Amino acid sequence: MFACTLLLLIGFNGYSQDVDEVKKPKYNGPTVNHTVTMGETVMMIARKYLIKPEDIYDLNPKAVDGVSPQMVLVIRADKHQEREEKKPKKKKIAPQISNADTAGE
Repeated sequence: MFACTLLLLIGFNGYSQDVDEVKKPKYNGPTVNHTVTMGETVMMIARKYLIKPEDIYDLNPKAVDGVSPQMVLVIRADKHQEREEKKPKKKKIAPQISNADTAGE
């Protein structure tokens, strides 16, 4: 009876170690948090931070099934370079010369 109990304890102990190993992220460096907004996808978020979707999945395994608004994702800070929002370039308009300006010449 003692041997069976001991075997069960060892078996469960080994299982819990495997679960703990799965939960640990592969990265222990600096991170930033990103809160998902309506309509965002993992691909969009990866582009925003100039990283690969796999970098997001590595630290956020639940994101593999999809992301939802208000979900907080952990982003690697060593690769973090948030993309600047592209602003439309202002067009330079050349001054217009009308015929009235040149009529006196």
